[in-house]
Amino acid sequence: MYDITQRDSLDACTGWFRDLRVRVRVRVRVRVRVRVLDVYRKTWSHPPTRRALANVPNVMIMDDHEIRDDWGDDPDDHMTDSMEHFIARCGYRVFCEYQGQLYSHVPGLQHPVSDEFLATKQHRIFRIARIGFVLVDMRCARTFNFRPGVDASNSMLGQDQWADIDEALSPGGLVADCDTLIFGSGVPLLFYTTKLNDFLGSNCKDSDDLLGHWSNSRHKKEQARVLRLLRGWKKKDRSRNQILLIGGDVHVGGFTTLYDYEEDKTLANPLALQLFSSSIGNSQFNAFTQLGIRMMGGDLNPFVDGHECVHHTFHFKHHHWTPQRNYGLVWILNNLHSPTGDRLRCQLILSDPEAKKIVPGLQLSINDELPPAVSCGCAVL
Repeated sequence: MYDITQRDSLDACTGWFRDLRVRVRVRVRVRVRVRVLDVYRKTWSHPPTRRALANVPNVMIMDDHEIRDDWGDDPDDHMTDSMEHFIARCGYRVFCEYQGQLYSHVPGLQHPVSDEFLATKQHRIFRIARIGFVLVDMRCARTFNFRPGVDASNSMLGQDQWADIDEALSPGGLVADCDTLIFGSGVPLLFYTTKLNDFLGSNCKDSDDLLGHWSNSRHKKEQARVLRLLRGWKKKDRSRNQILLIGGDVHVGGFTTLYDYEEDKTLANPLALQLFSSSIGNSQFNAFTQLGIRMMGGDLNPFVDGHECVHHTFHFKHHHWTPQRNYGLVWILNNLHSPTGDRLRCQLILSDPEAKKIVPGLQLSINDELPPAVSCGCAVL
């Protein structure tokens, strides 16, 4: 939405902002809102976007670029007395007007939306038949809805969101009797290890968004909590078939297989399959950067024997990465008609028009044996 690159200038503006009279703030809020509205109108009226939104049901989870690059990664983003937070909240109002109505009723279609609606939770937990969906909010919980002293120990999702997730997956919860679970977040649950993640995030400006990843040292505890929660949910009932993790915002697409070493020391039976896809229109890294990303933590990592260990009892293996523009598809199948008993199958599809041909992409499910190409890191896309 906007970008403030000079921290000194921001601090000076924040001091000036605190001295603004209320009626001046109102005028500023209106002007910012109009600017953001123009962006939404221009973007949503783009013919391909307009056609997709008109024909495909969708659930929107707010990410950082609805406000500002890496919004929420800086602990100061939840400080309500700063100019940056004030401008961000103006953008958040517009987000709720456009995106909030897709999921929740806006009383009286108020424009701008009320403060009461702004305080609503932005995570989504629902079910379709026996498939449960848990789509977590990694941005509002850390900023607009953050409560100092209450959410400090759960800096990624916040206490209220965790309570809703625990309740939904507990006996009698909304998705307790589902046989398949889809867990989605703005970034992959599994990407780099903590040491590599924090080193790159702290020392490479172009990689500072890694400081907002699950494996960052500030959020590592909640990553472990998610992994244990998923393992507990699946182990409680043998009829629970599959867990799919979905994510994006890393400028590559690919798959990850998650193993539970505590349950299976042979690492033969996956706990979950992860699909991450981004983006359908992103600017690609140069070839050297692409190779570095894949060698440091991806499917070409030469420093491990194919598996990364996370939180002692979990292992994960990346495979079939592609730096080309892509999008992901997930098929929900009827077990009776699936020869392998799969409920879900995932596919990455390349979206570059210059490919000059339709690329069918790679299809995988959690029960598939990984192709031989994985062992040498070759992507079949």
